[in-house]
Amino acid sequence: MSFGTVLDVVIGLSVIYLAASLFVTIVNEYINQFLNLRAKQLVSDLNELISDPNIVAKLKTSPTLGRFFGPASKASSFVDTKILAQQIVGGLQTAGAAPATLQSVIASIDSLPASSFKDQLLAIAKSTSTSVEKLVDDVGTWLDQSLTMMGEAYKRWMQIISFVVGFVIAATLNLDTLSVVTRLYHDEASREAMASYGTGIVEKVSPEKLNQCAALTEAQRSADPSCAVVTSVVTNLKQRADAMSTLPIGYPAAPIWTIAGFWWWLACLPGWFMTGLATALGAPFWFGLLNRVVNIRHSMPRPDSDGG
Repeated sequence: MSFGTVLDVVIGLSVIYLAASLFVTIVNEYINQFLNLRAKQLVSDLNELISDPNIVAKLKTSPTLGRFFGPASKASSFVDTKILAQQIVGGLQTAGAAPATLQSVIASIDSLPASSFKDQLLAIAKSTSTSVEKLVDDVGTWLDQSLTMMGEAYKRWMQIISFVVGFVIAATLNLDTLSVVTRLYHDEASREAMASYGTGIVEKVSPEKLNQCAALTEAQRSADPSCAVVTSVVTNLKQRADAMSTLPIGYPAAPIWTIAGFWWWLACLPGWFMTGLATALGAPFWFGLLNRVVNIRHSMPRPDSDGG
């Protein structure tokens, strides 16, 4: 087995995983829209982070931020932490009081009931802030960093959901990693077709463009001509078109709903499981790997046409 053969197999498998991961991204969009998962997570994080009931009560009256402290179904998936910080600091002032100073804000924070939120505000006000404006900036930075860290839980849940969705897609399309690798390794025509197809994707799409297209909704991707290559990768997987028509994707014509077919189903499970795990890594990972392997392949010296 030559190194070039291994590279071509990796390119073909990376293309399949890239297509499956993009398919998973599309399905995840619909799941997020239906269940509003990102907004629910943000609402939960905000209510955990801002634990003082008096501050929360004031934030609920804000036309901009009130929806984040009520029913999660009314919230959006993004909050401007600068505006949130302004509302928090502003809410510490008594109505009709003189213009706020850092000392008066610290006094207001000190009068809050004991909570981790109060302790954090006091620490920020006393250690890094030199004015009310600087305090607002510092609180905004802290909120942004805290929400980013708390958002890791959402990312872990999405990885689990991506695995489940990837497994279901693999089972639906019969996208068996082991069968695909076997075909790529033993069938030179399939291997060359997928290597050429993968190279074409890398030449036409940049990592930035892939990330941009992946972040769009399905309707936006379809309407954007610059995302045509990304969209076609998923279409070719679903329809077994282009180079993917040479791979063992889809179900055989032979009867599989028999006792003998049970063993065929059982043999597919490990390959489907591997595909599901791979899709959980995400399309950017597989596109990055595809880029690197294609570059290595291009840098390899080609054998002479006479075999010498």
